[in-house]
Amino acid sequence: YDWLTAKMWVREADAQVHQVVSRHLMTHLFMEAICVATHRHLPAVHPVYKLLLPHLRYTLAVNVLGRDCMYPAEDGLFEKYLAIGCHYEDLTKEAYIKFTLDDLHVEKDLQSREVGDAEALPNYHYREDALLLWKVIKKFVRTGIFLHYWTPENINNDEELHSWIFDIYSMGMPVY
Repeated sequence: YDWLTAKMWVREADAQVHQVVSRHLMTHLFMEAICVATHRHLPAVHPVYKLLLPHLRYTLAVNVLGRDCMYPAEDGLFEKYLAIGCHYEDLTKEAYIKFTLDDLHVEKDLQSREVGDAEALPNYHYREDALLLWKVIKKFVRTGIFLHYWTPENINNDEELHSWIFDIYSMGMPVY
């Protein structure tokens, strides 16, 4: 193979990982676990429910429709159109086993992939944009949460919040 062919294969593999792991697993499936736990354990007046609702509004509907067209053997979009074919399940399982909450923390994720240093890797636009968004989201969430949980005792005494977190970990996300 020449270097152009090798470059093409690397980009194709990266696209497969993006579609199956980053988009499907870490966006759709993990958010489904959070969405289900939210509806099970947090009443509509709960501050965390109110904070999450706009982001979870269509999660279940999109995922149900996605299952109908992505998973079916031979007719599913994953098997038909991804080079990984029926092995998307293996990639999903492997990524799920290796998953930690740090994978969802933008700053830690960039550091773990060694792309967080602007001097070492200039003009990495994803990093710059992601960090700007991360800071805004972090400030918004902290402000919203602090309005209701201004002391650690407030968090410790919220049984609904504890049952919500327990459901997410016991039913939807691995704890290793």
